[in-house]
Amino acid sequence: MKLILVSGDGKPDPELDQLSSVSPDVCKAVAGYFEAGGALNADRLIGFLADLLSNDEQDAMSARLPHHPVMQAGLYLPHTHSAAVPSLDEVFAKAGDTTRPVAAI
Repeated sequence: MKLILVSGDGKPDPELDQLSSVSPDVCKAVAGYFEAGGALNADRLIGFLADLLSNDEQDAMSARLPHHPVMQAGLYLPHTHSAAVPSLDEVFAKAGDTTRPVAAI
């Protein structure tokens, strides 16, 4: 059985690395999948953990797939049918009622 402890805030934590039963490199790799987020990274994390359980750390580390970058933010435009991304001024102009508040989600 292997114990892998990673921080929940995305910052390295040497104490958690020390308490883990795997190397700090493995902890860093696991944390990287969580930090990157997304379904593909979740699949890659599960594959890496499966390799880690059935192989030694060096083999699992050398065979692991890299983290796949996921966009950190986006712009939801439900009524836009163009591939071109409009400027925020254009979005607000099309919104019509400028007296209503706008919130980032």
